[in-house]
Parts: sequence; C-alpha cells; structure tokens
Amino acid sequence: VNLIDADEEDELESCSFCGDNIYVTKVLKLFIVPCAHTICGSCRGSKFSSNTQVSCSSCEKLGVEFRFKKDEIVPLDGEDPEVRRELPVRFRVLKIFNRQEEDFIDEFRKTGRSKEDATREYNRYLEQLEATVYNLTRKIDVDLTEEELNKREREDSDSIVRNEARKKRKERDFGSEKHVLPWQIAPAPSIHYVAPKPAAAPAADARQPHG
Repeated sequence: VNLIDADEEDELESCSFCGDNIYVTKVLKLFIVPCAHTICGSCRGSKFSSNTQVSCSSCEKLGVEFRFKKDEIVPLDGEDPEVRRELPVRFRVLKIFNRQEEDFIDEFRKTGRSKEDATREYNRYLEQLEATVYNLTRKIDVDLTEEELNKREREDSDSIVRNEARKKRKERDFGSEKHVLPWQIAPAPSIHYVAPKPAAAPAADARQPHG
C-alpha cells in the first residue's frame, strides 16, 4: 500500500484531529506525533485530559491503528517541513534500532567471524533503519513497515532493553544536554539563528611620542 500524500505541507498546516488550519486560526499551535500526523494544542489538551495514550484519528482513516503518548509529540515550529515530519518518526524508530557496531563485533567474534563482516552487517542494519524511517515518514508500505518494525522489536527485545539502559548510563555520566552520543541526532540549528560577529581585534597601542 502506498499512502503518499498529495500535499504533505498542507497536512502540516492543519490539525489531523479537528481540521483547524494555522491560517484560519491564527493562534493555533500544532504538534507532530510519531506517526507523522498533527495535533493542535486544544485537541492535545482535551485528548490527554483523561488518557495516557491517544489513538491517531488520521491513521484510523487509513486503516492503521497507532497510539501515542503525550511526551512523544513535539511542537511544529521553526523547522523545514520534511525535518519536522521525520524527527518524531526517527525518534520512535531509534528506540528499536538501538544496536551499536560493538554489538555486532562482539556477536561475530563469538562465532569466529571477522570484524569486517560485523561492520558490513552493521551497515546493512543502518540501511534498514533509514528505510524504515523513510517509509513511515512518507507513508509508503505502512502496514508492511510497521509489521517488520514490530517483529524487530520482539526479536531484539533483550538487546533493546540492554542498550537503552547503557544509553541512560552514558547520558547520566556525560550529560545528555552537553554531548551528542552515537545513537543521538545532533539538534539542527534554528532557522532564526544568527551567527555571532567575530570579536573585534584589540586596538594597537598608540605610539608614544619621542621625548
């Protein structure tokens, strides 16, 4: 099933739940959820007032059941539309595709295979990660992609828990706000960012008059 949208930018300008548009409702604040649909601040407040998880109405219309938590949504402001759509999807996928290259090296070493073989397998793993993000972001083969993602989550459940615990330890040791760890995505600079001007060179000492 190919569910590519006719105009993805339009989808990012309206609430997927109530249909309010940012150009009609000037004070409308939109958020993007991990399935790449949107929810406005008003619907966000009402939906989560008595629920810890909410089912995406747009996904239901597509025949897909997708539930999300309040802390999984991010505001839609100041970013390229494609980046805004991809970030929550990538965040969700990375929680499942969280194996590191050293995991493959250790696994291959135990079976007598080389480090080069482990690196090649790790690269294929990263390609699968990117393909999953691409498909879910652009709604391509959603059912099949979700099925494969759920299968990987089941099969890699032990390593997912182990790596998540390792991630939290490293974030605690290094400080997640100051360091970007290997499995994290460096935050993109704001489009409103203005580079600071270089400091002015110190003025040369005035020549002393000869006495």
